Amino acid sequence: MKNSNTYEQLQFYQTINTINTEFFPSKYPLHWHKHVEIVALPENSSPKQLPVIKINQDIYTLHPGDLLILWSGELHEIVCNQDKQLLGLQFPSTILNELPDFTPFMNLFRSFHLISIEKEEQLARMLMKHLQQIFSLQERKELFYDVRTSICLHELFIDFGTYLHETLQKDCQEINTQPDKTLEKINLACTYIQQNCEQALTLNMVADHVGFSTYYLSRLFKQITSYSFVEYLTWQRIKLAQRLLADSQISITEVSYQAGFKSISTFNRVFHQYLGCSPRDYRKYYLKGHEGR
Repeated sequence: MKNSNTYEQLQFYQTINTINTEFFPSKYPLHWHKHVEIVALPENSSPKQLPVIKINQDIYTLHPGDLLILWSGELHEIVCNQDKQLLGLQFPSTILNELPDFTPFMNLFRSFHLISIEKEEQLARMLMKHLQQIFSLQERKELFYDVRTSICLHELFIDFGTYLHETLQKDCQEINTQPDKTLEKINLACTYIQQNCEQALTLNMVADHVGFSTYYLSRLFKQITSYSFVEYLTWQRIKLAQRLLADSQISITEVSYQAGFKSISTFNRVFHQYLGCSPRDYRKYYLKGHEGR
């Protein structure tokens, strides 16, 4: 008999939750969870007061046709949904993270929050169409509707990634680089930073790792990710700290050192600067999986 300890830990069922307008709260206090959440205001809606959502320290006002993506671990608050016309979709981040085809795009995906129909009409309409299909599938509950929902969600991010790739191709052509190779190199740099963010990384170290000059990497990194190297490194340390803070058994001082910060005072200052609250308060805002809205 095989030892069960040698079995692969595969996740075969992952819940995708839809939140209809009547169940989407008019207000909800600052909190965070491990799920990814997509919030949308359908184009045919006509709220008297536009809904407002806060992510970390940024305030987003949604207009009809807009979508907002809240990534795993991000502090967010429903400031106003007075007319209750928002739709919500929640799903585990592993639905994307466990598929290698999505890996090169995760850093690009996470750079998006508001997808405005005014500024990115093609993208907004495309994603909204997939979102509405998911809600339709969940309402009809036809044969294999959970599988169909999962497929539709993957198609949403396939179209999202394709749109970003085409945009990247245009940007790279302007500076005479190869889009696919550039994306691969920048993703390699991002992965290297993510996996080593607790170390004393420098731009030179990352450039050597991916085979770019320091200047070239700095220029491309900012253009593609919208972050400077220092900003991205700091964000990865903050994200690592967020994951560690979910474990109440680890002291906040220990969290700061494990996440790569040289002192607890620096950690507290930078954490508050990026997220608008202290690490201690962030730990309090954590919503456990069984706690619904």
